[in-house]
Amino acid sequence: MRRFLSLFAVLMFSGMLASAQSRVISGQVRDNAGESVKFATVTETGTKNAVNTDANGNFSIKLKSASSTLTITAVGYNQKVVTPSGDVVVASLERNNKEMTAVVV
Repeated sequence: MRRFLSLFAVLMFSGMLASAQSRVISGQVRDNAGESVKFATVTETGTKNAVNTDANGNFSIKLKSASSTLTITAVGYNQKVVTPSGDVVVASLERNNKEMTAVVV
């Protein structure tokens, strides 16, 4: 019986450690003026794990590693890499002043 209880305890602790590796980060993406950036892409750096912000600039992403960073991109803005320190991130993107050109055929 003692052997069974110790094996059960080890299995319970290993399950807790495995679930602690990932975490959910939510937040908002804004520009320099404080306006929300609609439909920006928030990516876990180095992976294909990505989400888009909604019409209010809000997002929620499940990170696979607790020490991951987020890469935030949007059309007309400079890319930004953010290291989340908590479960909520508010990122501010700077406008890209380069002129956008298009070729019409």
